[in-house]
Amino acid sequence: MAKVQAAILSDVAYIRDGLVYLLAGGINRVTTELPGTLNVALTVMVELEAIEFGQTHQITVKIVHADSATRVGEASGQFHSGDTSKLGPGEPMLLPLVVPLKGINLPMYGPYDIHVSVNGEPQQLLTFRALAPRR
Repeated sequence: MAKVQAAILSDVAYIRDGLVYLLAGGINRVTTELPGTLNVALTVMVELEAIEFGQTHQITVKIVHADSATRVGEASGQFHSGDTSKLGPGEPMLLPLVVPLKGINLPMYGPYDIHVSVNGEPQQLLTFRALAPRR
């Protein structure tokens, strides 16, 4: 079963040669005026077992205001293993994925939950807080 091993929010993230490059990773607070906008990158590290390499997998990300249960955003897409030629027999692959969470409206302050599912199975929960700027 495809399994999320790690997830992190950052200002910028991209993948090159199977490696993830992050800038300002570990975001758990977003300071914004209301209505606010979320502009971050979600990096997810998915482990695939060898028997899953030829399959297409689905990732779904839902962003929900934790107190009101209001869904403010959703992204989904498909992925597959890519090049497995450097892996040993039966060796799992750690596959980095970047999901841009740009331009998502934040209607209120408080905690927001990011739910990450792979192939319909809930895998990871991250929480960040939207905060008012200090005056």
